[in-house]
Amino acid sequence: AFKKIYLGSLLKGSIILGDKAYISSEHEKALIEKDLHLITERKKNSRKGQSFIYHRYGRRIRKKIESTFSRISSWLPKHIHAVTDRGFVLKLMMLIAAFSITF
Repeated sequence: AFKKIYLGSLLKGSIILGDKAYISSEHEKALIEKDLHLITERKKNSRKGQSFIYHRYGRRIRKKIESTFSRISSWLPKHIHAVTDRGFVLKLMMLIAAFSITF
């Protein structure tokens, strides 16, 4: 999945916050060359340890993001039955409007 991400659209100095993952050294080098900073939790069997930045900021930020997505996904229906593209967009807009009114 990482290889498919188009990094050219990110601004230099951007911070990418990722989930627990294995990152090869060539991917890390590619990010460094593009002046992008990856903050991710490393797997337990990783040879490199956790970065100080992840311990300091990453956990808190990830928890906020995951909590927000959890709240949003709890509001989403399990499926949206729409016959046309226009109907799907309408239902999606109504869902967003209802969500924004509630919070």
